[in-house]
Amino acid sequence: MWAAPAGGSDSDGPAIALGTSFNDELAEAGVPVTYTIQAIDAYGNISPVSDTVTATRPAPGESPTPTGLTGTLRDSATALTWNFSTDAHYGYRVYRRTGTNDAWTRISADKVTATLYDDTTAPVGRASYYVVVLDQYGNESAPEGVVTVTRETPVTSTAPLPPTITLAAPYTECTANDCVAHGGSSTPLTVTLPPASDRLIWGYEYKFTGDAGYTRTTDSTVMWTPPASGSYTFTVRTVDYYGGRRGAATTIQFKVG
Repeated sequence: MWAAPAGGSDSDGPAIALGTSFNDELAEAGVPVTYTIQAIDAYGNISPVSDTVTATRPAPGESPTPTGLTGTLRDSATALTWNFSTDAHYGYRVYRRTGTNDAWTRISADKVTATLYDDTTAPVGRASYYVVVLDQYGNESAPEGVVTVTRETPVTSTAPLPPTITLAAPYTECTANDCVAHGGSSTPLTVTLPPASDRLIWGYEYKFTGDAGYTRTTDSTVMWTPPASGSYTFTVRTVDYYGGRRGAATTIQFKVG
């Protein structure tokens, strides 16, 4: 990739782009720059020079740079927040790129009026973001410092599926026609929770009859000793990967001898 002031030459030589896009962070605002490209194959052979294209990086508006940009990973989005700007009467714009050499893409609407934005199309892996303030003429301020986050799972709009439950012998789940007592207060109960079938998860929340609230665990096996004979219920729900969303619960009944 050759970049030179219009009518001039590229004094520091070509830049290497490994993808199909290039972000020229050295381009000066208000200065027309002419770009040409040559492709290189696996054997080092170089193609003819492409047609030229000239672009001018716009000068930033007079609005102050926004501050305090943060990114928080959630299961339903990558949540971005920043500090309110007293000059942001005309809104903000949010930009994202996923590769170090990729071009920045505006992902927000033409303008965002709040100081937060949920990226509901955030990809798995690394993504970088910045925010600018718009002035009354639509000019963008200089960008806020870039924030970079890395997602382990894709954004999903739905909660995880209800978990399945397996009771280890001698205990069995009650059915509509059969609820026989097994084991006893001296016989521990082992519950196995198979891995979620639709996504990566953080773990589970569960409770037995008599528990004041749910207990969280990342294990797929729960051991519990019944306090006495009688009928009990076990309720469990899946906790999504980033911990803020829970799926529908599964409940079973069993009887202790």
